[in-house]
Amino acid sequence: MLENTNLNESFLLNISAINDNNEDVTVYILSSISGLIAVITNVLFLFAMVRVKTDSRVKKYLFAFSFGCAIKGFSISFANIERLLEETDVQVPVSHCLKPVPNVLLNMFSLWLTTLSLFFMAVDRLVAIRSIKLSTTAKLKLRSHRFLIAVISLSILNSVAILVDCIKRRDVKVYSVCYDSDLLARWHYVYHLLSSVGIGYSTVLIYCYAMVLLKRNVVSASDSIRVSQIRREETAMLKIRIIIFFTFLLRNIPSSFHLAYILNKNLIFIRKFLFIADNINLSIYATYSIASDAELRNALLNSCICGHFCSDHASATVQQMSSFMKVTSDHNSKK
Repeated sequence: MLENTNLNESFLLNISAINDNNEDVTVYILSSISGLIAVITNVLFLFAMVRVKTDSRVKKYLFAFSFGCAIKGFSISFANIERLLEETDVQVPVSHCLKPVPNVLLNMFSLWLTTLSLFFMAVDRLVAIRSIKLSTTAKLKLRSHRFLIAVISLSILNSVAILVDCIKRRDVKVYSVCYDSDLLARWHYVYHLLSSVGIGYSTVLIYCYAMVLLKRNVVSASDSIRVSQIRREETAMLKIRIIIFFTFLLRNIPSSFHLAYILNKNLIFIRKFLFIADNINLSIYATYSIASDAELRNALLNSCICGHFCSDHASATVQQMSSFMKVTSDHNSKK
């Protein structure tokens, strides 16, 4: 009887291990695909933004956000393709996970770059809305690049801190899947996750407060100049609404669940699939912008048409030159 019980338990454990392995493979495949899509869509979006010449305060933050999404997409795709090709139950030192691509650095750099871009973009919108009543001189001071410099500087500083932590733990053995939570010290990983979640919730609150102020300005607006300024700010706020909403829904909420699981292992969440939501979020805004913005679409289409035309024109020129050289050669030989 005891032997039968042990056999049943062993059988159930084997079935559970097989299911976990199949689930892992599914996650790796979905993450690889979503990462590649994120790279393609964001590279196209960045290219289109460069082609469209607009002087917008929002554009700088959107460029930084999309750049971070492209980096994270590449990192996710590369890491999960490696997990599909290699054995994942082998233990390796932390230093092994930094070669050939330091995915943990790319992940955390892109996490901070995208999170801080959205936060300071919301702050910038709030400042812009509050400055509608200010003088021209005050507005010029508010149009500095300090926020964007802060985004880049803080992202780099956090990446350096992560690199130092990985170097200190370079001989620590971890599984070859090389998850970020395994490579970093527990307190360090919790700090980054908690900071990201906290900044994400703060971004939503600041954006909502800015929208309330904007509505108040619409009601109290009297002269035509203020009305045009308010309409311009309203357009900018509506433009970033989708990116704020989906990042909160697909990154901040899953990250909150993941953080709760790390702090309390007794909580049960489908954590293996949590970050696929964030992977999908990486390409949403770029895809939406290209699909809805005629200027961006035209920039991409014109570039493709120009590239095709230039290629055809270059080949025609080469053919003409070769024909001319052949005729000249024949003429000289006859002489």
